Amino acid sequence: MKLTLSEMRKNFWEGPYKDWNYYIEEINQQEDLNEEIRKKVLKGLKQIRRAFGRSWIESAFEPPVRHHLSGYLMNMAPWSRLWVADLGLKIKYFEKYSNFKNLLGRLKNPYEFNSAKTELDIAYIIKKRRKLNLEFIEDKTKRSADLKVMIGDEQTYIEITSLTTAEESLKATKNFNELSYPFMFDKDVVVRFRLHKILSDPAVKELKRKIKKTVEQVRKIKKCKEISEENVINCFVYPKENTEGLEEWNKRNGEFGGFVGPPTNVDEIGRLRNKIKQKVKKGQLPKNEPGLLVIDVRNLLFFLDKVEDYWDLANKIDQTIFEHPNLSAGVVIGPFHSIVGIEYPSKQKIYKKGEYVLIPREEFEWRNAVLIVRNRYSKFKEPINSLIKLFK
Repeated sequence: MKLTLSEMRKNFWEGPYKDWNYYIEEINQQEDLNEEIRKKVLKGLKQIRRAFGRSWIESAFEPPVRHHLSGYLMNMAPWSRLWVADLGLKIKYFEKYSNFKNLLGRLKNPYEFNSAKTELDIAYIIKKRRKLNLEFIEDKTKRSADLKVMIGDEQTYIEITSLTTAEESLKATKNFNELSYPFMFDKDVVVRFRLHKILSDPAVKELKRKIKKTVEQVRKIKKCKEISEENVINCFVYPKENTEGLEEWNKRNGEFGGFVGPPTNVDEIGRLRNKIKQKVKKGQLPKNEPGLLVIDVRNLLFFLDKVEDYWDLANKIDQTIFEHPNLSAGVVIGPFHSIVGIEYPSKQKIYKKGEYVLIPREEFEWRNAVLIVRNRYSKFKEPINSLIKLFK
């Protein structure tokens, strides 16, 4: 008997999640996908299955590191389904390319997937709709760039990297999750807190025990209780049936719902400058041939939402790029959300300001922007129009 979508999800953890056919059937039954999108998603998923192998999925959910793709397979949101379709499309596009097997192997590896996916995305941006001779550089054991592309009669090497989440931000997220998740879905007792700073693991464990003990006390006495540690946390715990004291506590602590904090103070621009310095210093770009450094910041620099923001970013990193004479240009791939004042899709105006170029782009349901900062002091005078052709 054929199971309904809800019945399939109910039995999810009994084993079917390790079967490609489970997701194919789930997508076929999903009502919030129109037929055009459904076909794209199924085509992409089947391409991933063919490239990764039928048995690969059996290990994708296993500890110690669950493969990044597994989360997208489990997520039924249409945007997540399109992410899967996008990955399959790009794999199919490059599957016959020389040396692509090395990158495919890294895509299958849970430890290397994220960096490999970034390289795949950038290669697709460069290659799609262009008659360029692009080559994946195979030997990643040596210090070498990721891609080599012919621009006219000259070959240019491209090193690709991404700005990953800062350690401080990861620690803040871990604090938040460990202190909020155990109490988020309690049926009888509500917990609210504002965390004022990032805590050590022992401090989080101690605080979690204290909150848990307070929750049980409130459940028993049916009255609110407060936890307050100066410069650490303000927490209010109350039974759903009795909110007495909540209004007064809100006045003292600022009204907010749920859980807040801890705050972070991360200099993302400084981290971006350091990333440029580190990648060039490692020597992965050749000294005697043109080189480009492409940095993906789509998951971090969310403040980039209008053209002026990109010019401001370029102004803050251009001197770091100018320090390296073998670097023809630095390229930043910005967030995929819509830029204020720019309409999508396609055939966009290219924005220029001195040595800066901004190219809004849309690829397979995804939006991004390419910021090019040309190095006017490079010993390789890459024409600005040649750089634009790579990313337009």
